[in-house]
Amino acid sequence: MGSLMDNFKRGYSLLMKTMPYVGMRLVIYGVYGLGTIVYFIITFLLAKLFGGAGGIVMLVALGVFGAFFYWSRRYLLYMVKVGHVAVFTELYAKFKELKAKAAEALSGRDREARPQPAETGPAA
Repeated sequence: MGSLMDNFKRGYSLLMKTMPYVGMRLVIYGVYGLGTIVYFIITFLLAKLFGGAGGIVMLVALGVFGAFFYWSRRYLLYMVKVGHVAVFTELYAKFKELKAKAAEALSGRDREARPQPAETGPAA
């Protein structure tokens, strides 16, 4: 059970190191949420202004700008996700490298503790 907890701690520490990416995702969702509310209010007011043709104005506005909102949000979130994955990969690679160096250092220390046989060779 100890290794499971160690893995959880390691994963949590990686998440904390990449918290700016999590924050950026929250900011993007918040901005798009507020933008959508403002957009619907403006679209509703335009529909009221046009009276009988307001339904058509509402449909056109939802179709054209709704698609723009959808694809731009997806693109921005994808870019943040790519950066997040890149940082995770870099941190994981550094962790693996440090782990390998630690293992090498430990094995080297074991070798130094054991006496080495004396070299015998032709004397010059």
